[in-house]
Amino acid sequence: MARKYRTLKFIYTTDFGQNIIKRQRVYLDQNNQAITPITSMFNSRVVNFDEVVTGTSRGLRHLLTYIGSSQFLANLPYLDSTNLKNHIEEILAVERVICGDYIGERLVKNGIVYSL
Repeated sequence: MARKYRTLKFIYTTDFGQNIIKRQRVYLDQNNQAITPITSMFNSRVVNFDEVVTGTSRGLRHLLTYIGSSQFLANLPYLDSTNLKNHIEEILAVERVICGDYIGERLVKNGIVYSL
């Protein structure tokens, strides 16, 4: 059975300091409640108007979260260390999140992912 999800567009600050629009896939349970940990800090970066997404949403800095036996990717749109640290702590404080692995931003060029 395919998972249900909704897509959010958000402002992401790259490691080079550029603000661009990206996508976050939010997976839903059988009651249409979000499983993917979406926090107030992330929601403050969500845009609710028609914006063109800049390139692919692969290679973004994110926290790979573990909820039960499943993994969910939570994008981290903040570049500055204070907001980035606070956002990670906010995600890990979500009751259903067991733990998380931080993955830094990676360069995607011609379909190949490179670490920066």
